[in-house]
Amino acid sequence: MYLNHITYALSDQPSDLSTLCERGEFSKNEALFFEKMMGLKYISRMAHVSTLALIEKTLSRFFSESQVNKKSVKYFLFAHTSDCVAPFEINITKKLLDDFELDHAISFSATINKCATIFHLLKISKSLFTNLQKNEQIILLIADSTFTKILRTIPGSTVLGDAATVLLLSKQENQSQFIDALIETDGRFASGNFASHKEQLLFQSIYVQKLGEIILSIVNRNSLSIEQIKYIFPHNVNLLSWYQVAAAIHMPIEKIYLKNISKTGHCFGSDPFINLKDGISAGLISPGDYYLLVTVGLGATFSAILFQY
Repeated sequence: MYLNHITYALSDQPSDLSTLCERGEFSKNEALFFEKMMGLKYISRMAHVSTLALIEKTLSRFFSESQVNKKSVKYFLFAHTSDCVAPFEINITKKLLDDFELDHAISFSATINKCATIFHLLKISKSLFTNLQKNEQIILLIADSTFTKILRTIPGSTVLGDAATVLLLSKQENQSQFIDALIETDGRFASGNFASHKEQLLFQSIYVQKLGEIILSIVNRNSLSIEQIKYIFPHNVNLLSWYQVAAAIHMPIEKIYLKNISKTGHCFGSDPFINLKDGISAGLISPGDYYLLVTVGLGATFSAILFQY
């Protein structure tokens, strides 16, 4: 299975932390903490833009960029963190299939692993390709917007932004080959944002060690060393945690792509793919290089995917 194309959409006018503070999303002290300790500065926020409008904009751009034959799309899978992304009377996936002439595609959406759901769908896609023809393809959609208060911040950790991303997968050799996925869920933290203070402290205490173990496990089980990983393209939760993870796995911090944390904030499941596309555009990886996508979903799901460029 190959990742052939990535299209993403972010806010053209991101909001700075002081603006969000003035809107009452967090206090001045919290804003200072997010900036000085966590490395956040600007957040991708789209005023008066619905999740559906954001998705439609991104899909239109995707089809224009990729020139994919729509008839070759066998599956359309949608990953989102929020349980609801549209009013209950709107079947958003069906509407998208109808509007973009994909009504022949088999579709479903998932949210179970929150920001790590897209990694689960990539793993499922690998299995689906077993029964697909050589020219048949899969589209993966990732989209979330911060339309309620609980979706805007993770206290003491990060500020979230609006984004949508579309991925094109195929069996035909192209840019990036999917090698392996490692996804582990720790049910002790199933309360997510509703966790007690005690649960939050426990999660923070095991976070770096657990994420480091996931990274090293997927590397080792593929007979590689951490030195052979050219880059990690992570979720954009904050700088502090990634400096700690880098130290735990003995990886130079320069090999973890962190440039977008201050530009976009944490854009749910889209982060690793936004970072990957930007990294490819910057020439950070070359043919033959191994790289990792890494993310964590509240709940809590720790996950990593290994690709070869």
